[in-house]
Amino acid sequence: FAALDQAFPDGIDARASTHILSGFAKQQALQMTCLTFSWHAMNKYPLGCSQYTAVMGTCVKTRMWTHALRFFGAMAESNVELHTITCNTAISACEKGCQWQKALKLFSMTAQSQVESSRVTFNAPISACEKGGRWKKALQCCSAMARSDVERDVITSNATTSACGRGGQWEKAIQLFSMGAESQVESDTISFNAAISAC
Repeated sequence: FAALDQAFPDGIDARASTHILSGFAKQQALQMTCLTFSWHAMNKYPLGCSQYTAVMGTCVKTRMWTHALRFFGAMAESNVELHTITCNTAISACEKGCQWQKALKLFSMTAQSQVESSRVTFNAPISACEKGGRWKKALQCCSAMARSDVERDVITSNATTSACGRGGQWEKAIQLFSMGAESQVESDTISFNAAISAC
């Protein structure tokens, strides 16, 4: 911590703090990110949504999903206000770790809160369910997305189509693929491969 103490002898503001943590996140430097975060906590500098999200993002990029969820839990215990990107990062951590049950739990928590949902909020649990072979759960998330103001995209279409394909539901998979085309959702190679694999 000596280098940080020398660099910021009078303390550090939220903007500089976020900039440093985000820089480490881009470099996927998990150890440095965690050390810097600990330095903040040790010196009792303010830790807000941006700082927690930055360190969680590093955990996700380095495939340390359990660490990301620990930071998310610590954030809740500290009564730090949740934001869309923070919840999305936590759900994405579960998706990367193939933890579909945890992803759905966080998805439900986000839906019940006042946090605004985005495509990632829906796509991450859908992808988690697809990886976990839970096609019905994936479709439930997709239906919730349809009831919201958030529009589907190619990731939504691909994940749900693939989930149904893996679940042996080829008719539903083809139907979802067709719905994507009819709703002008741009298809890609993954879209066609998912539909073909389902058959």
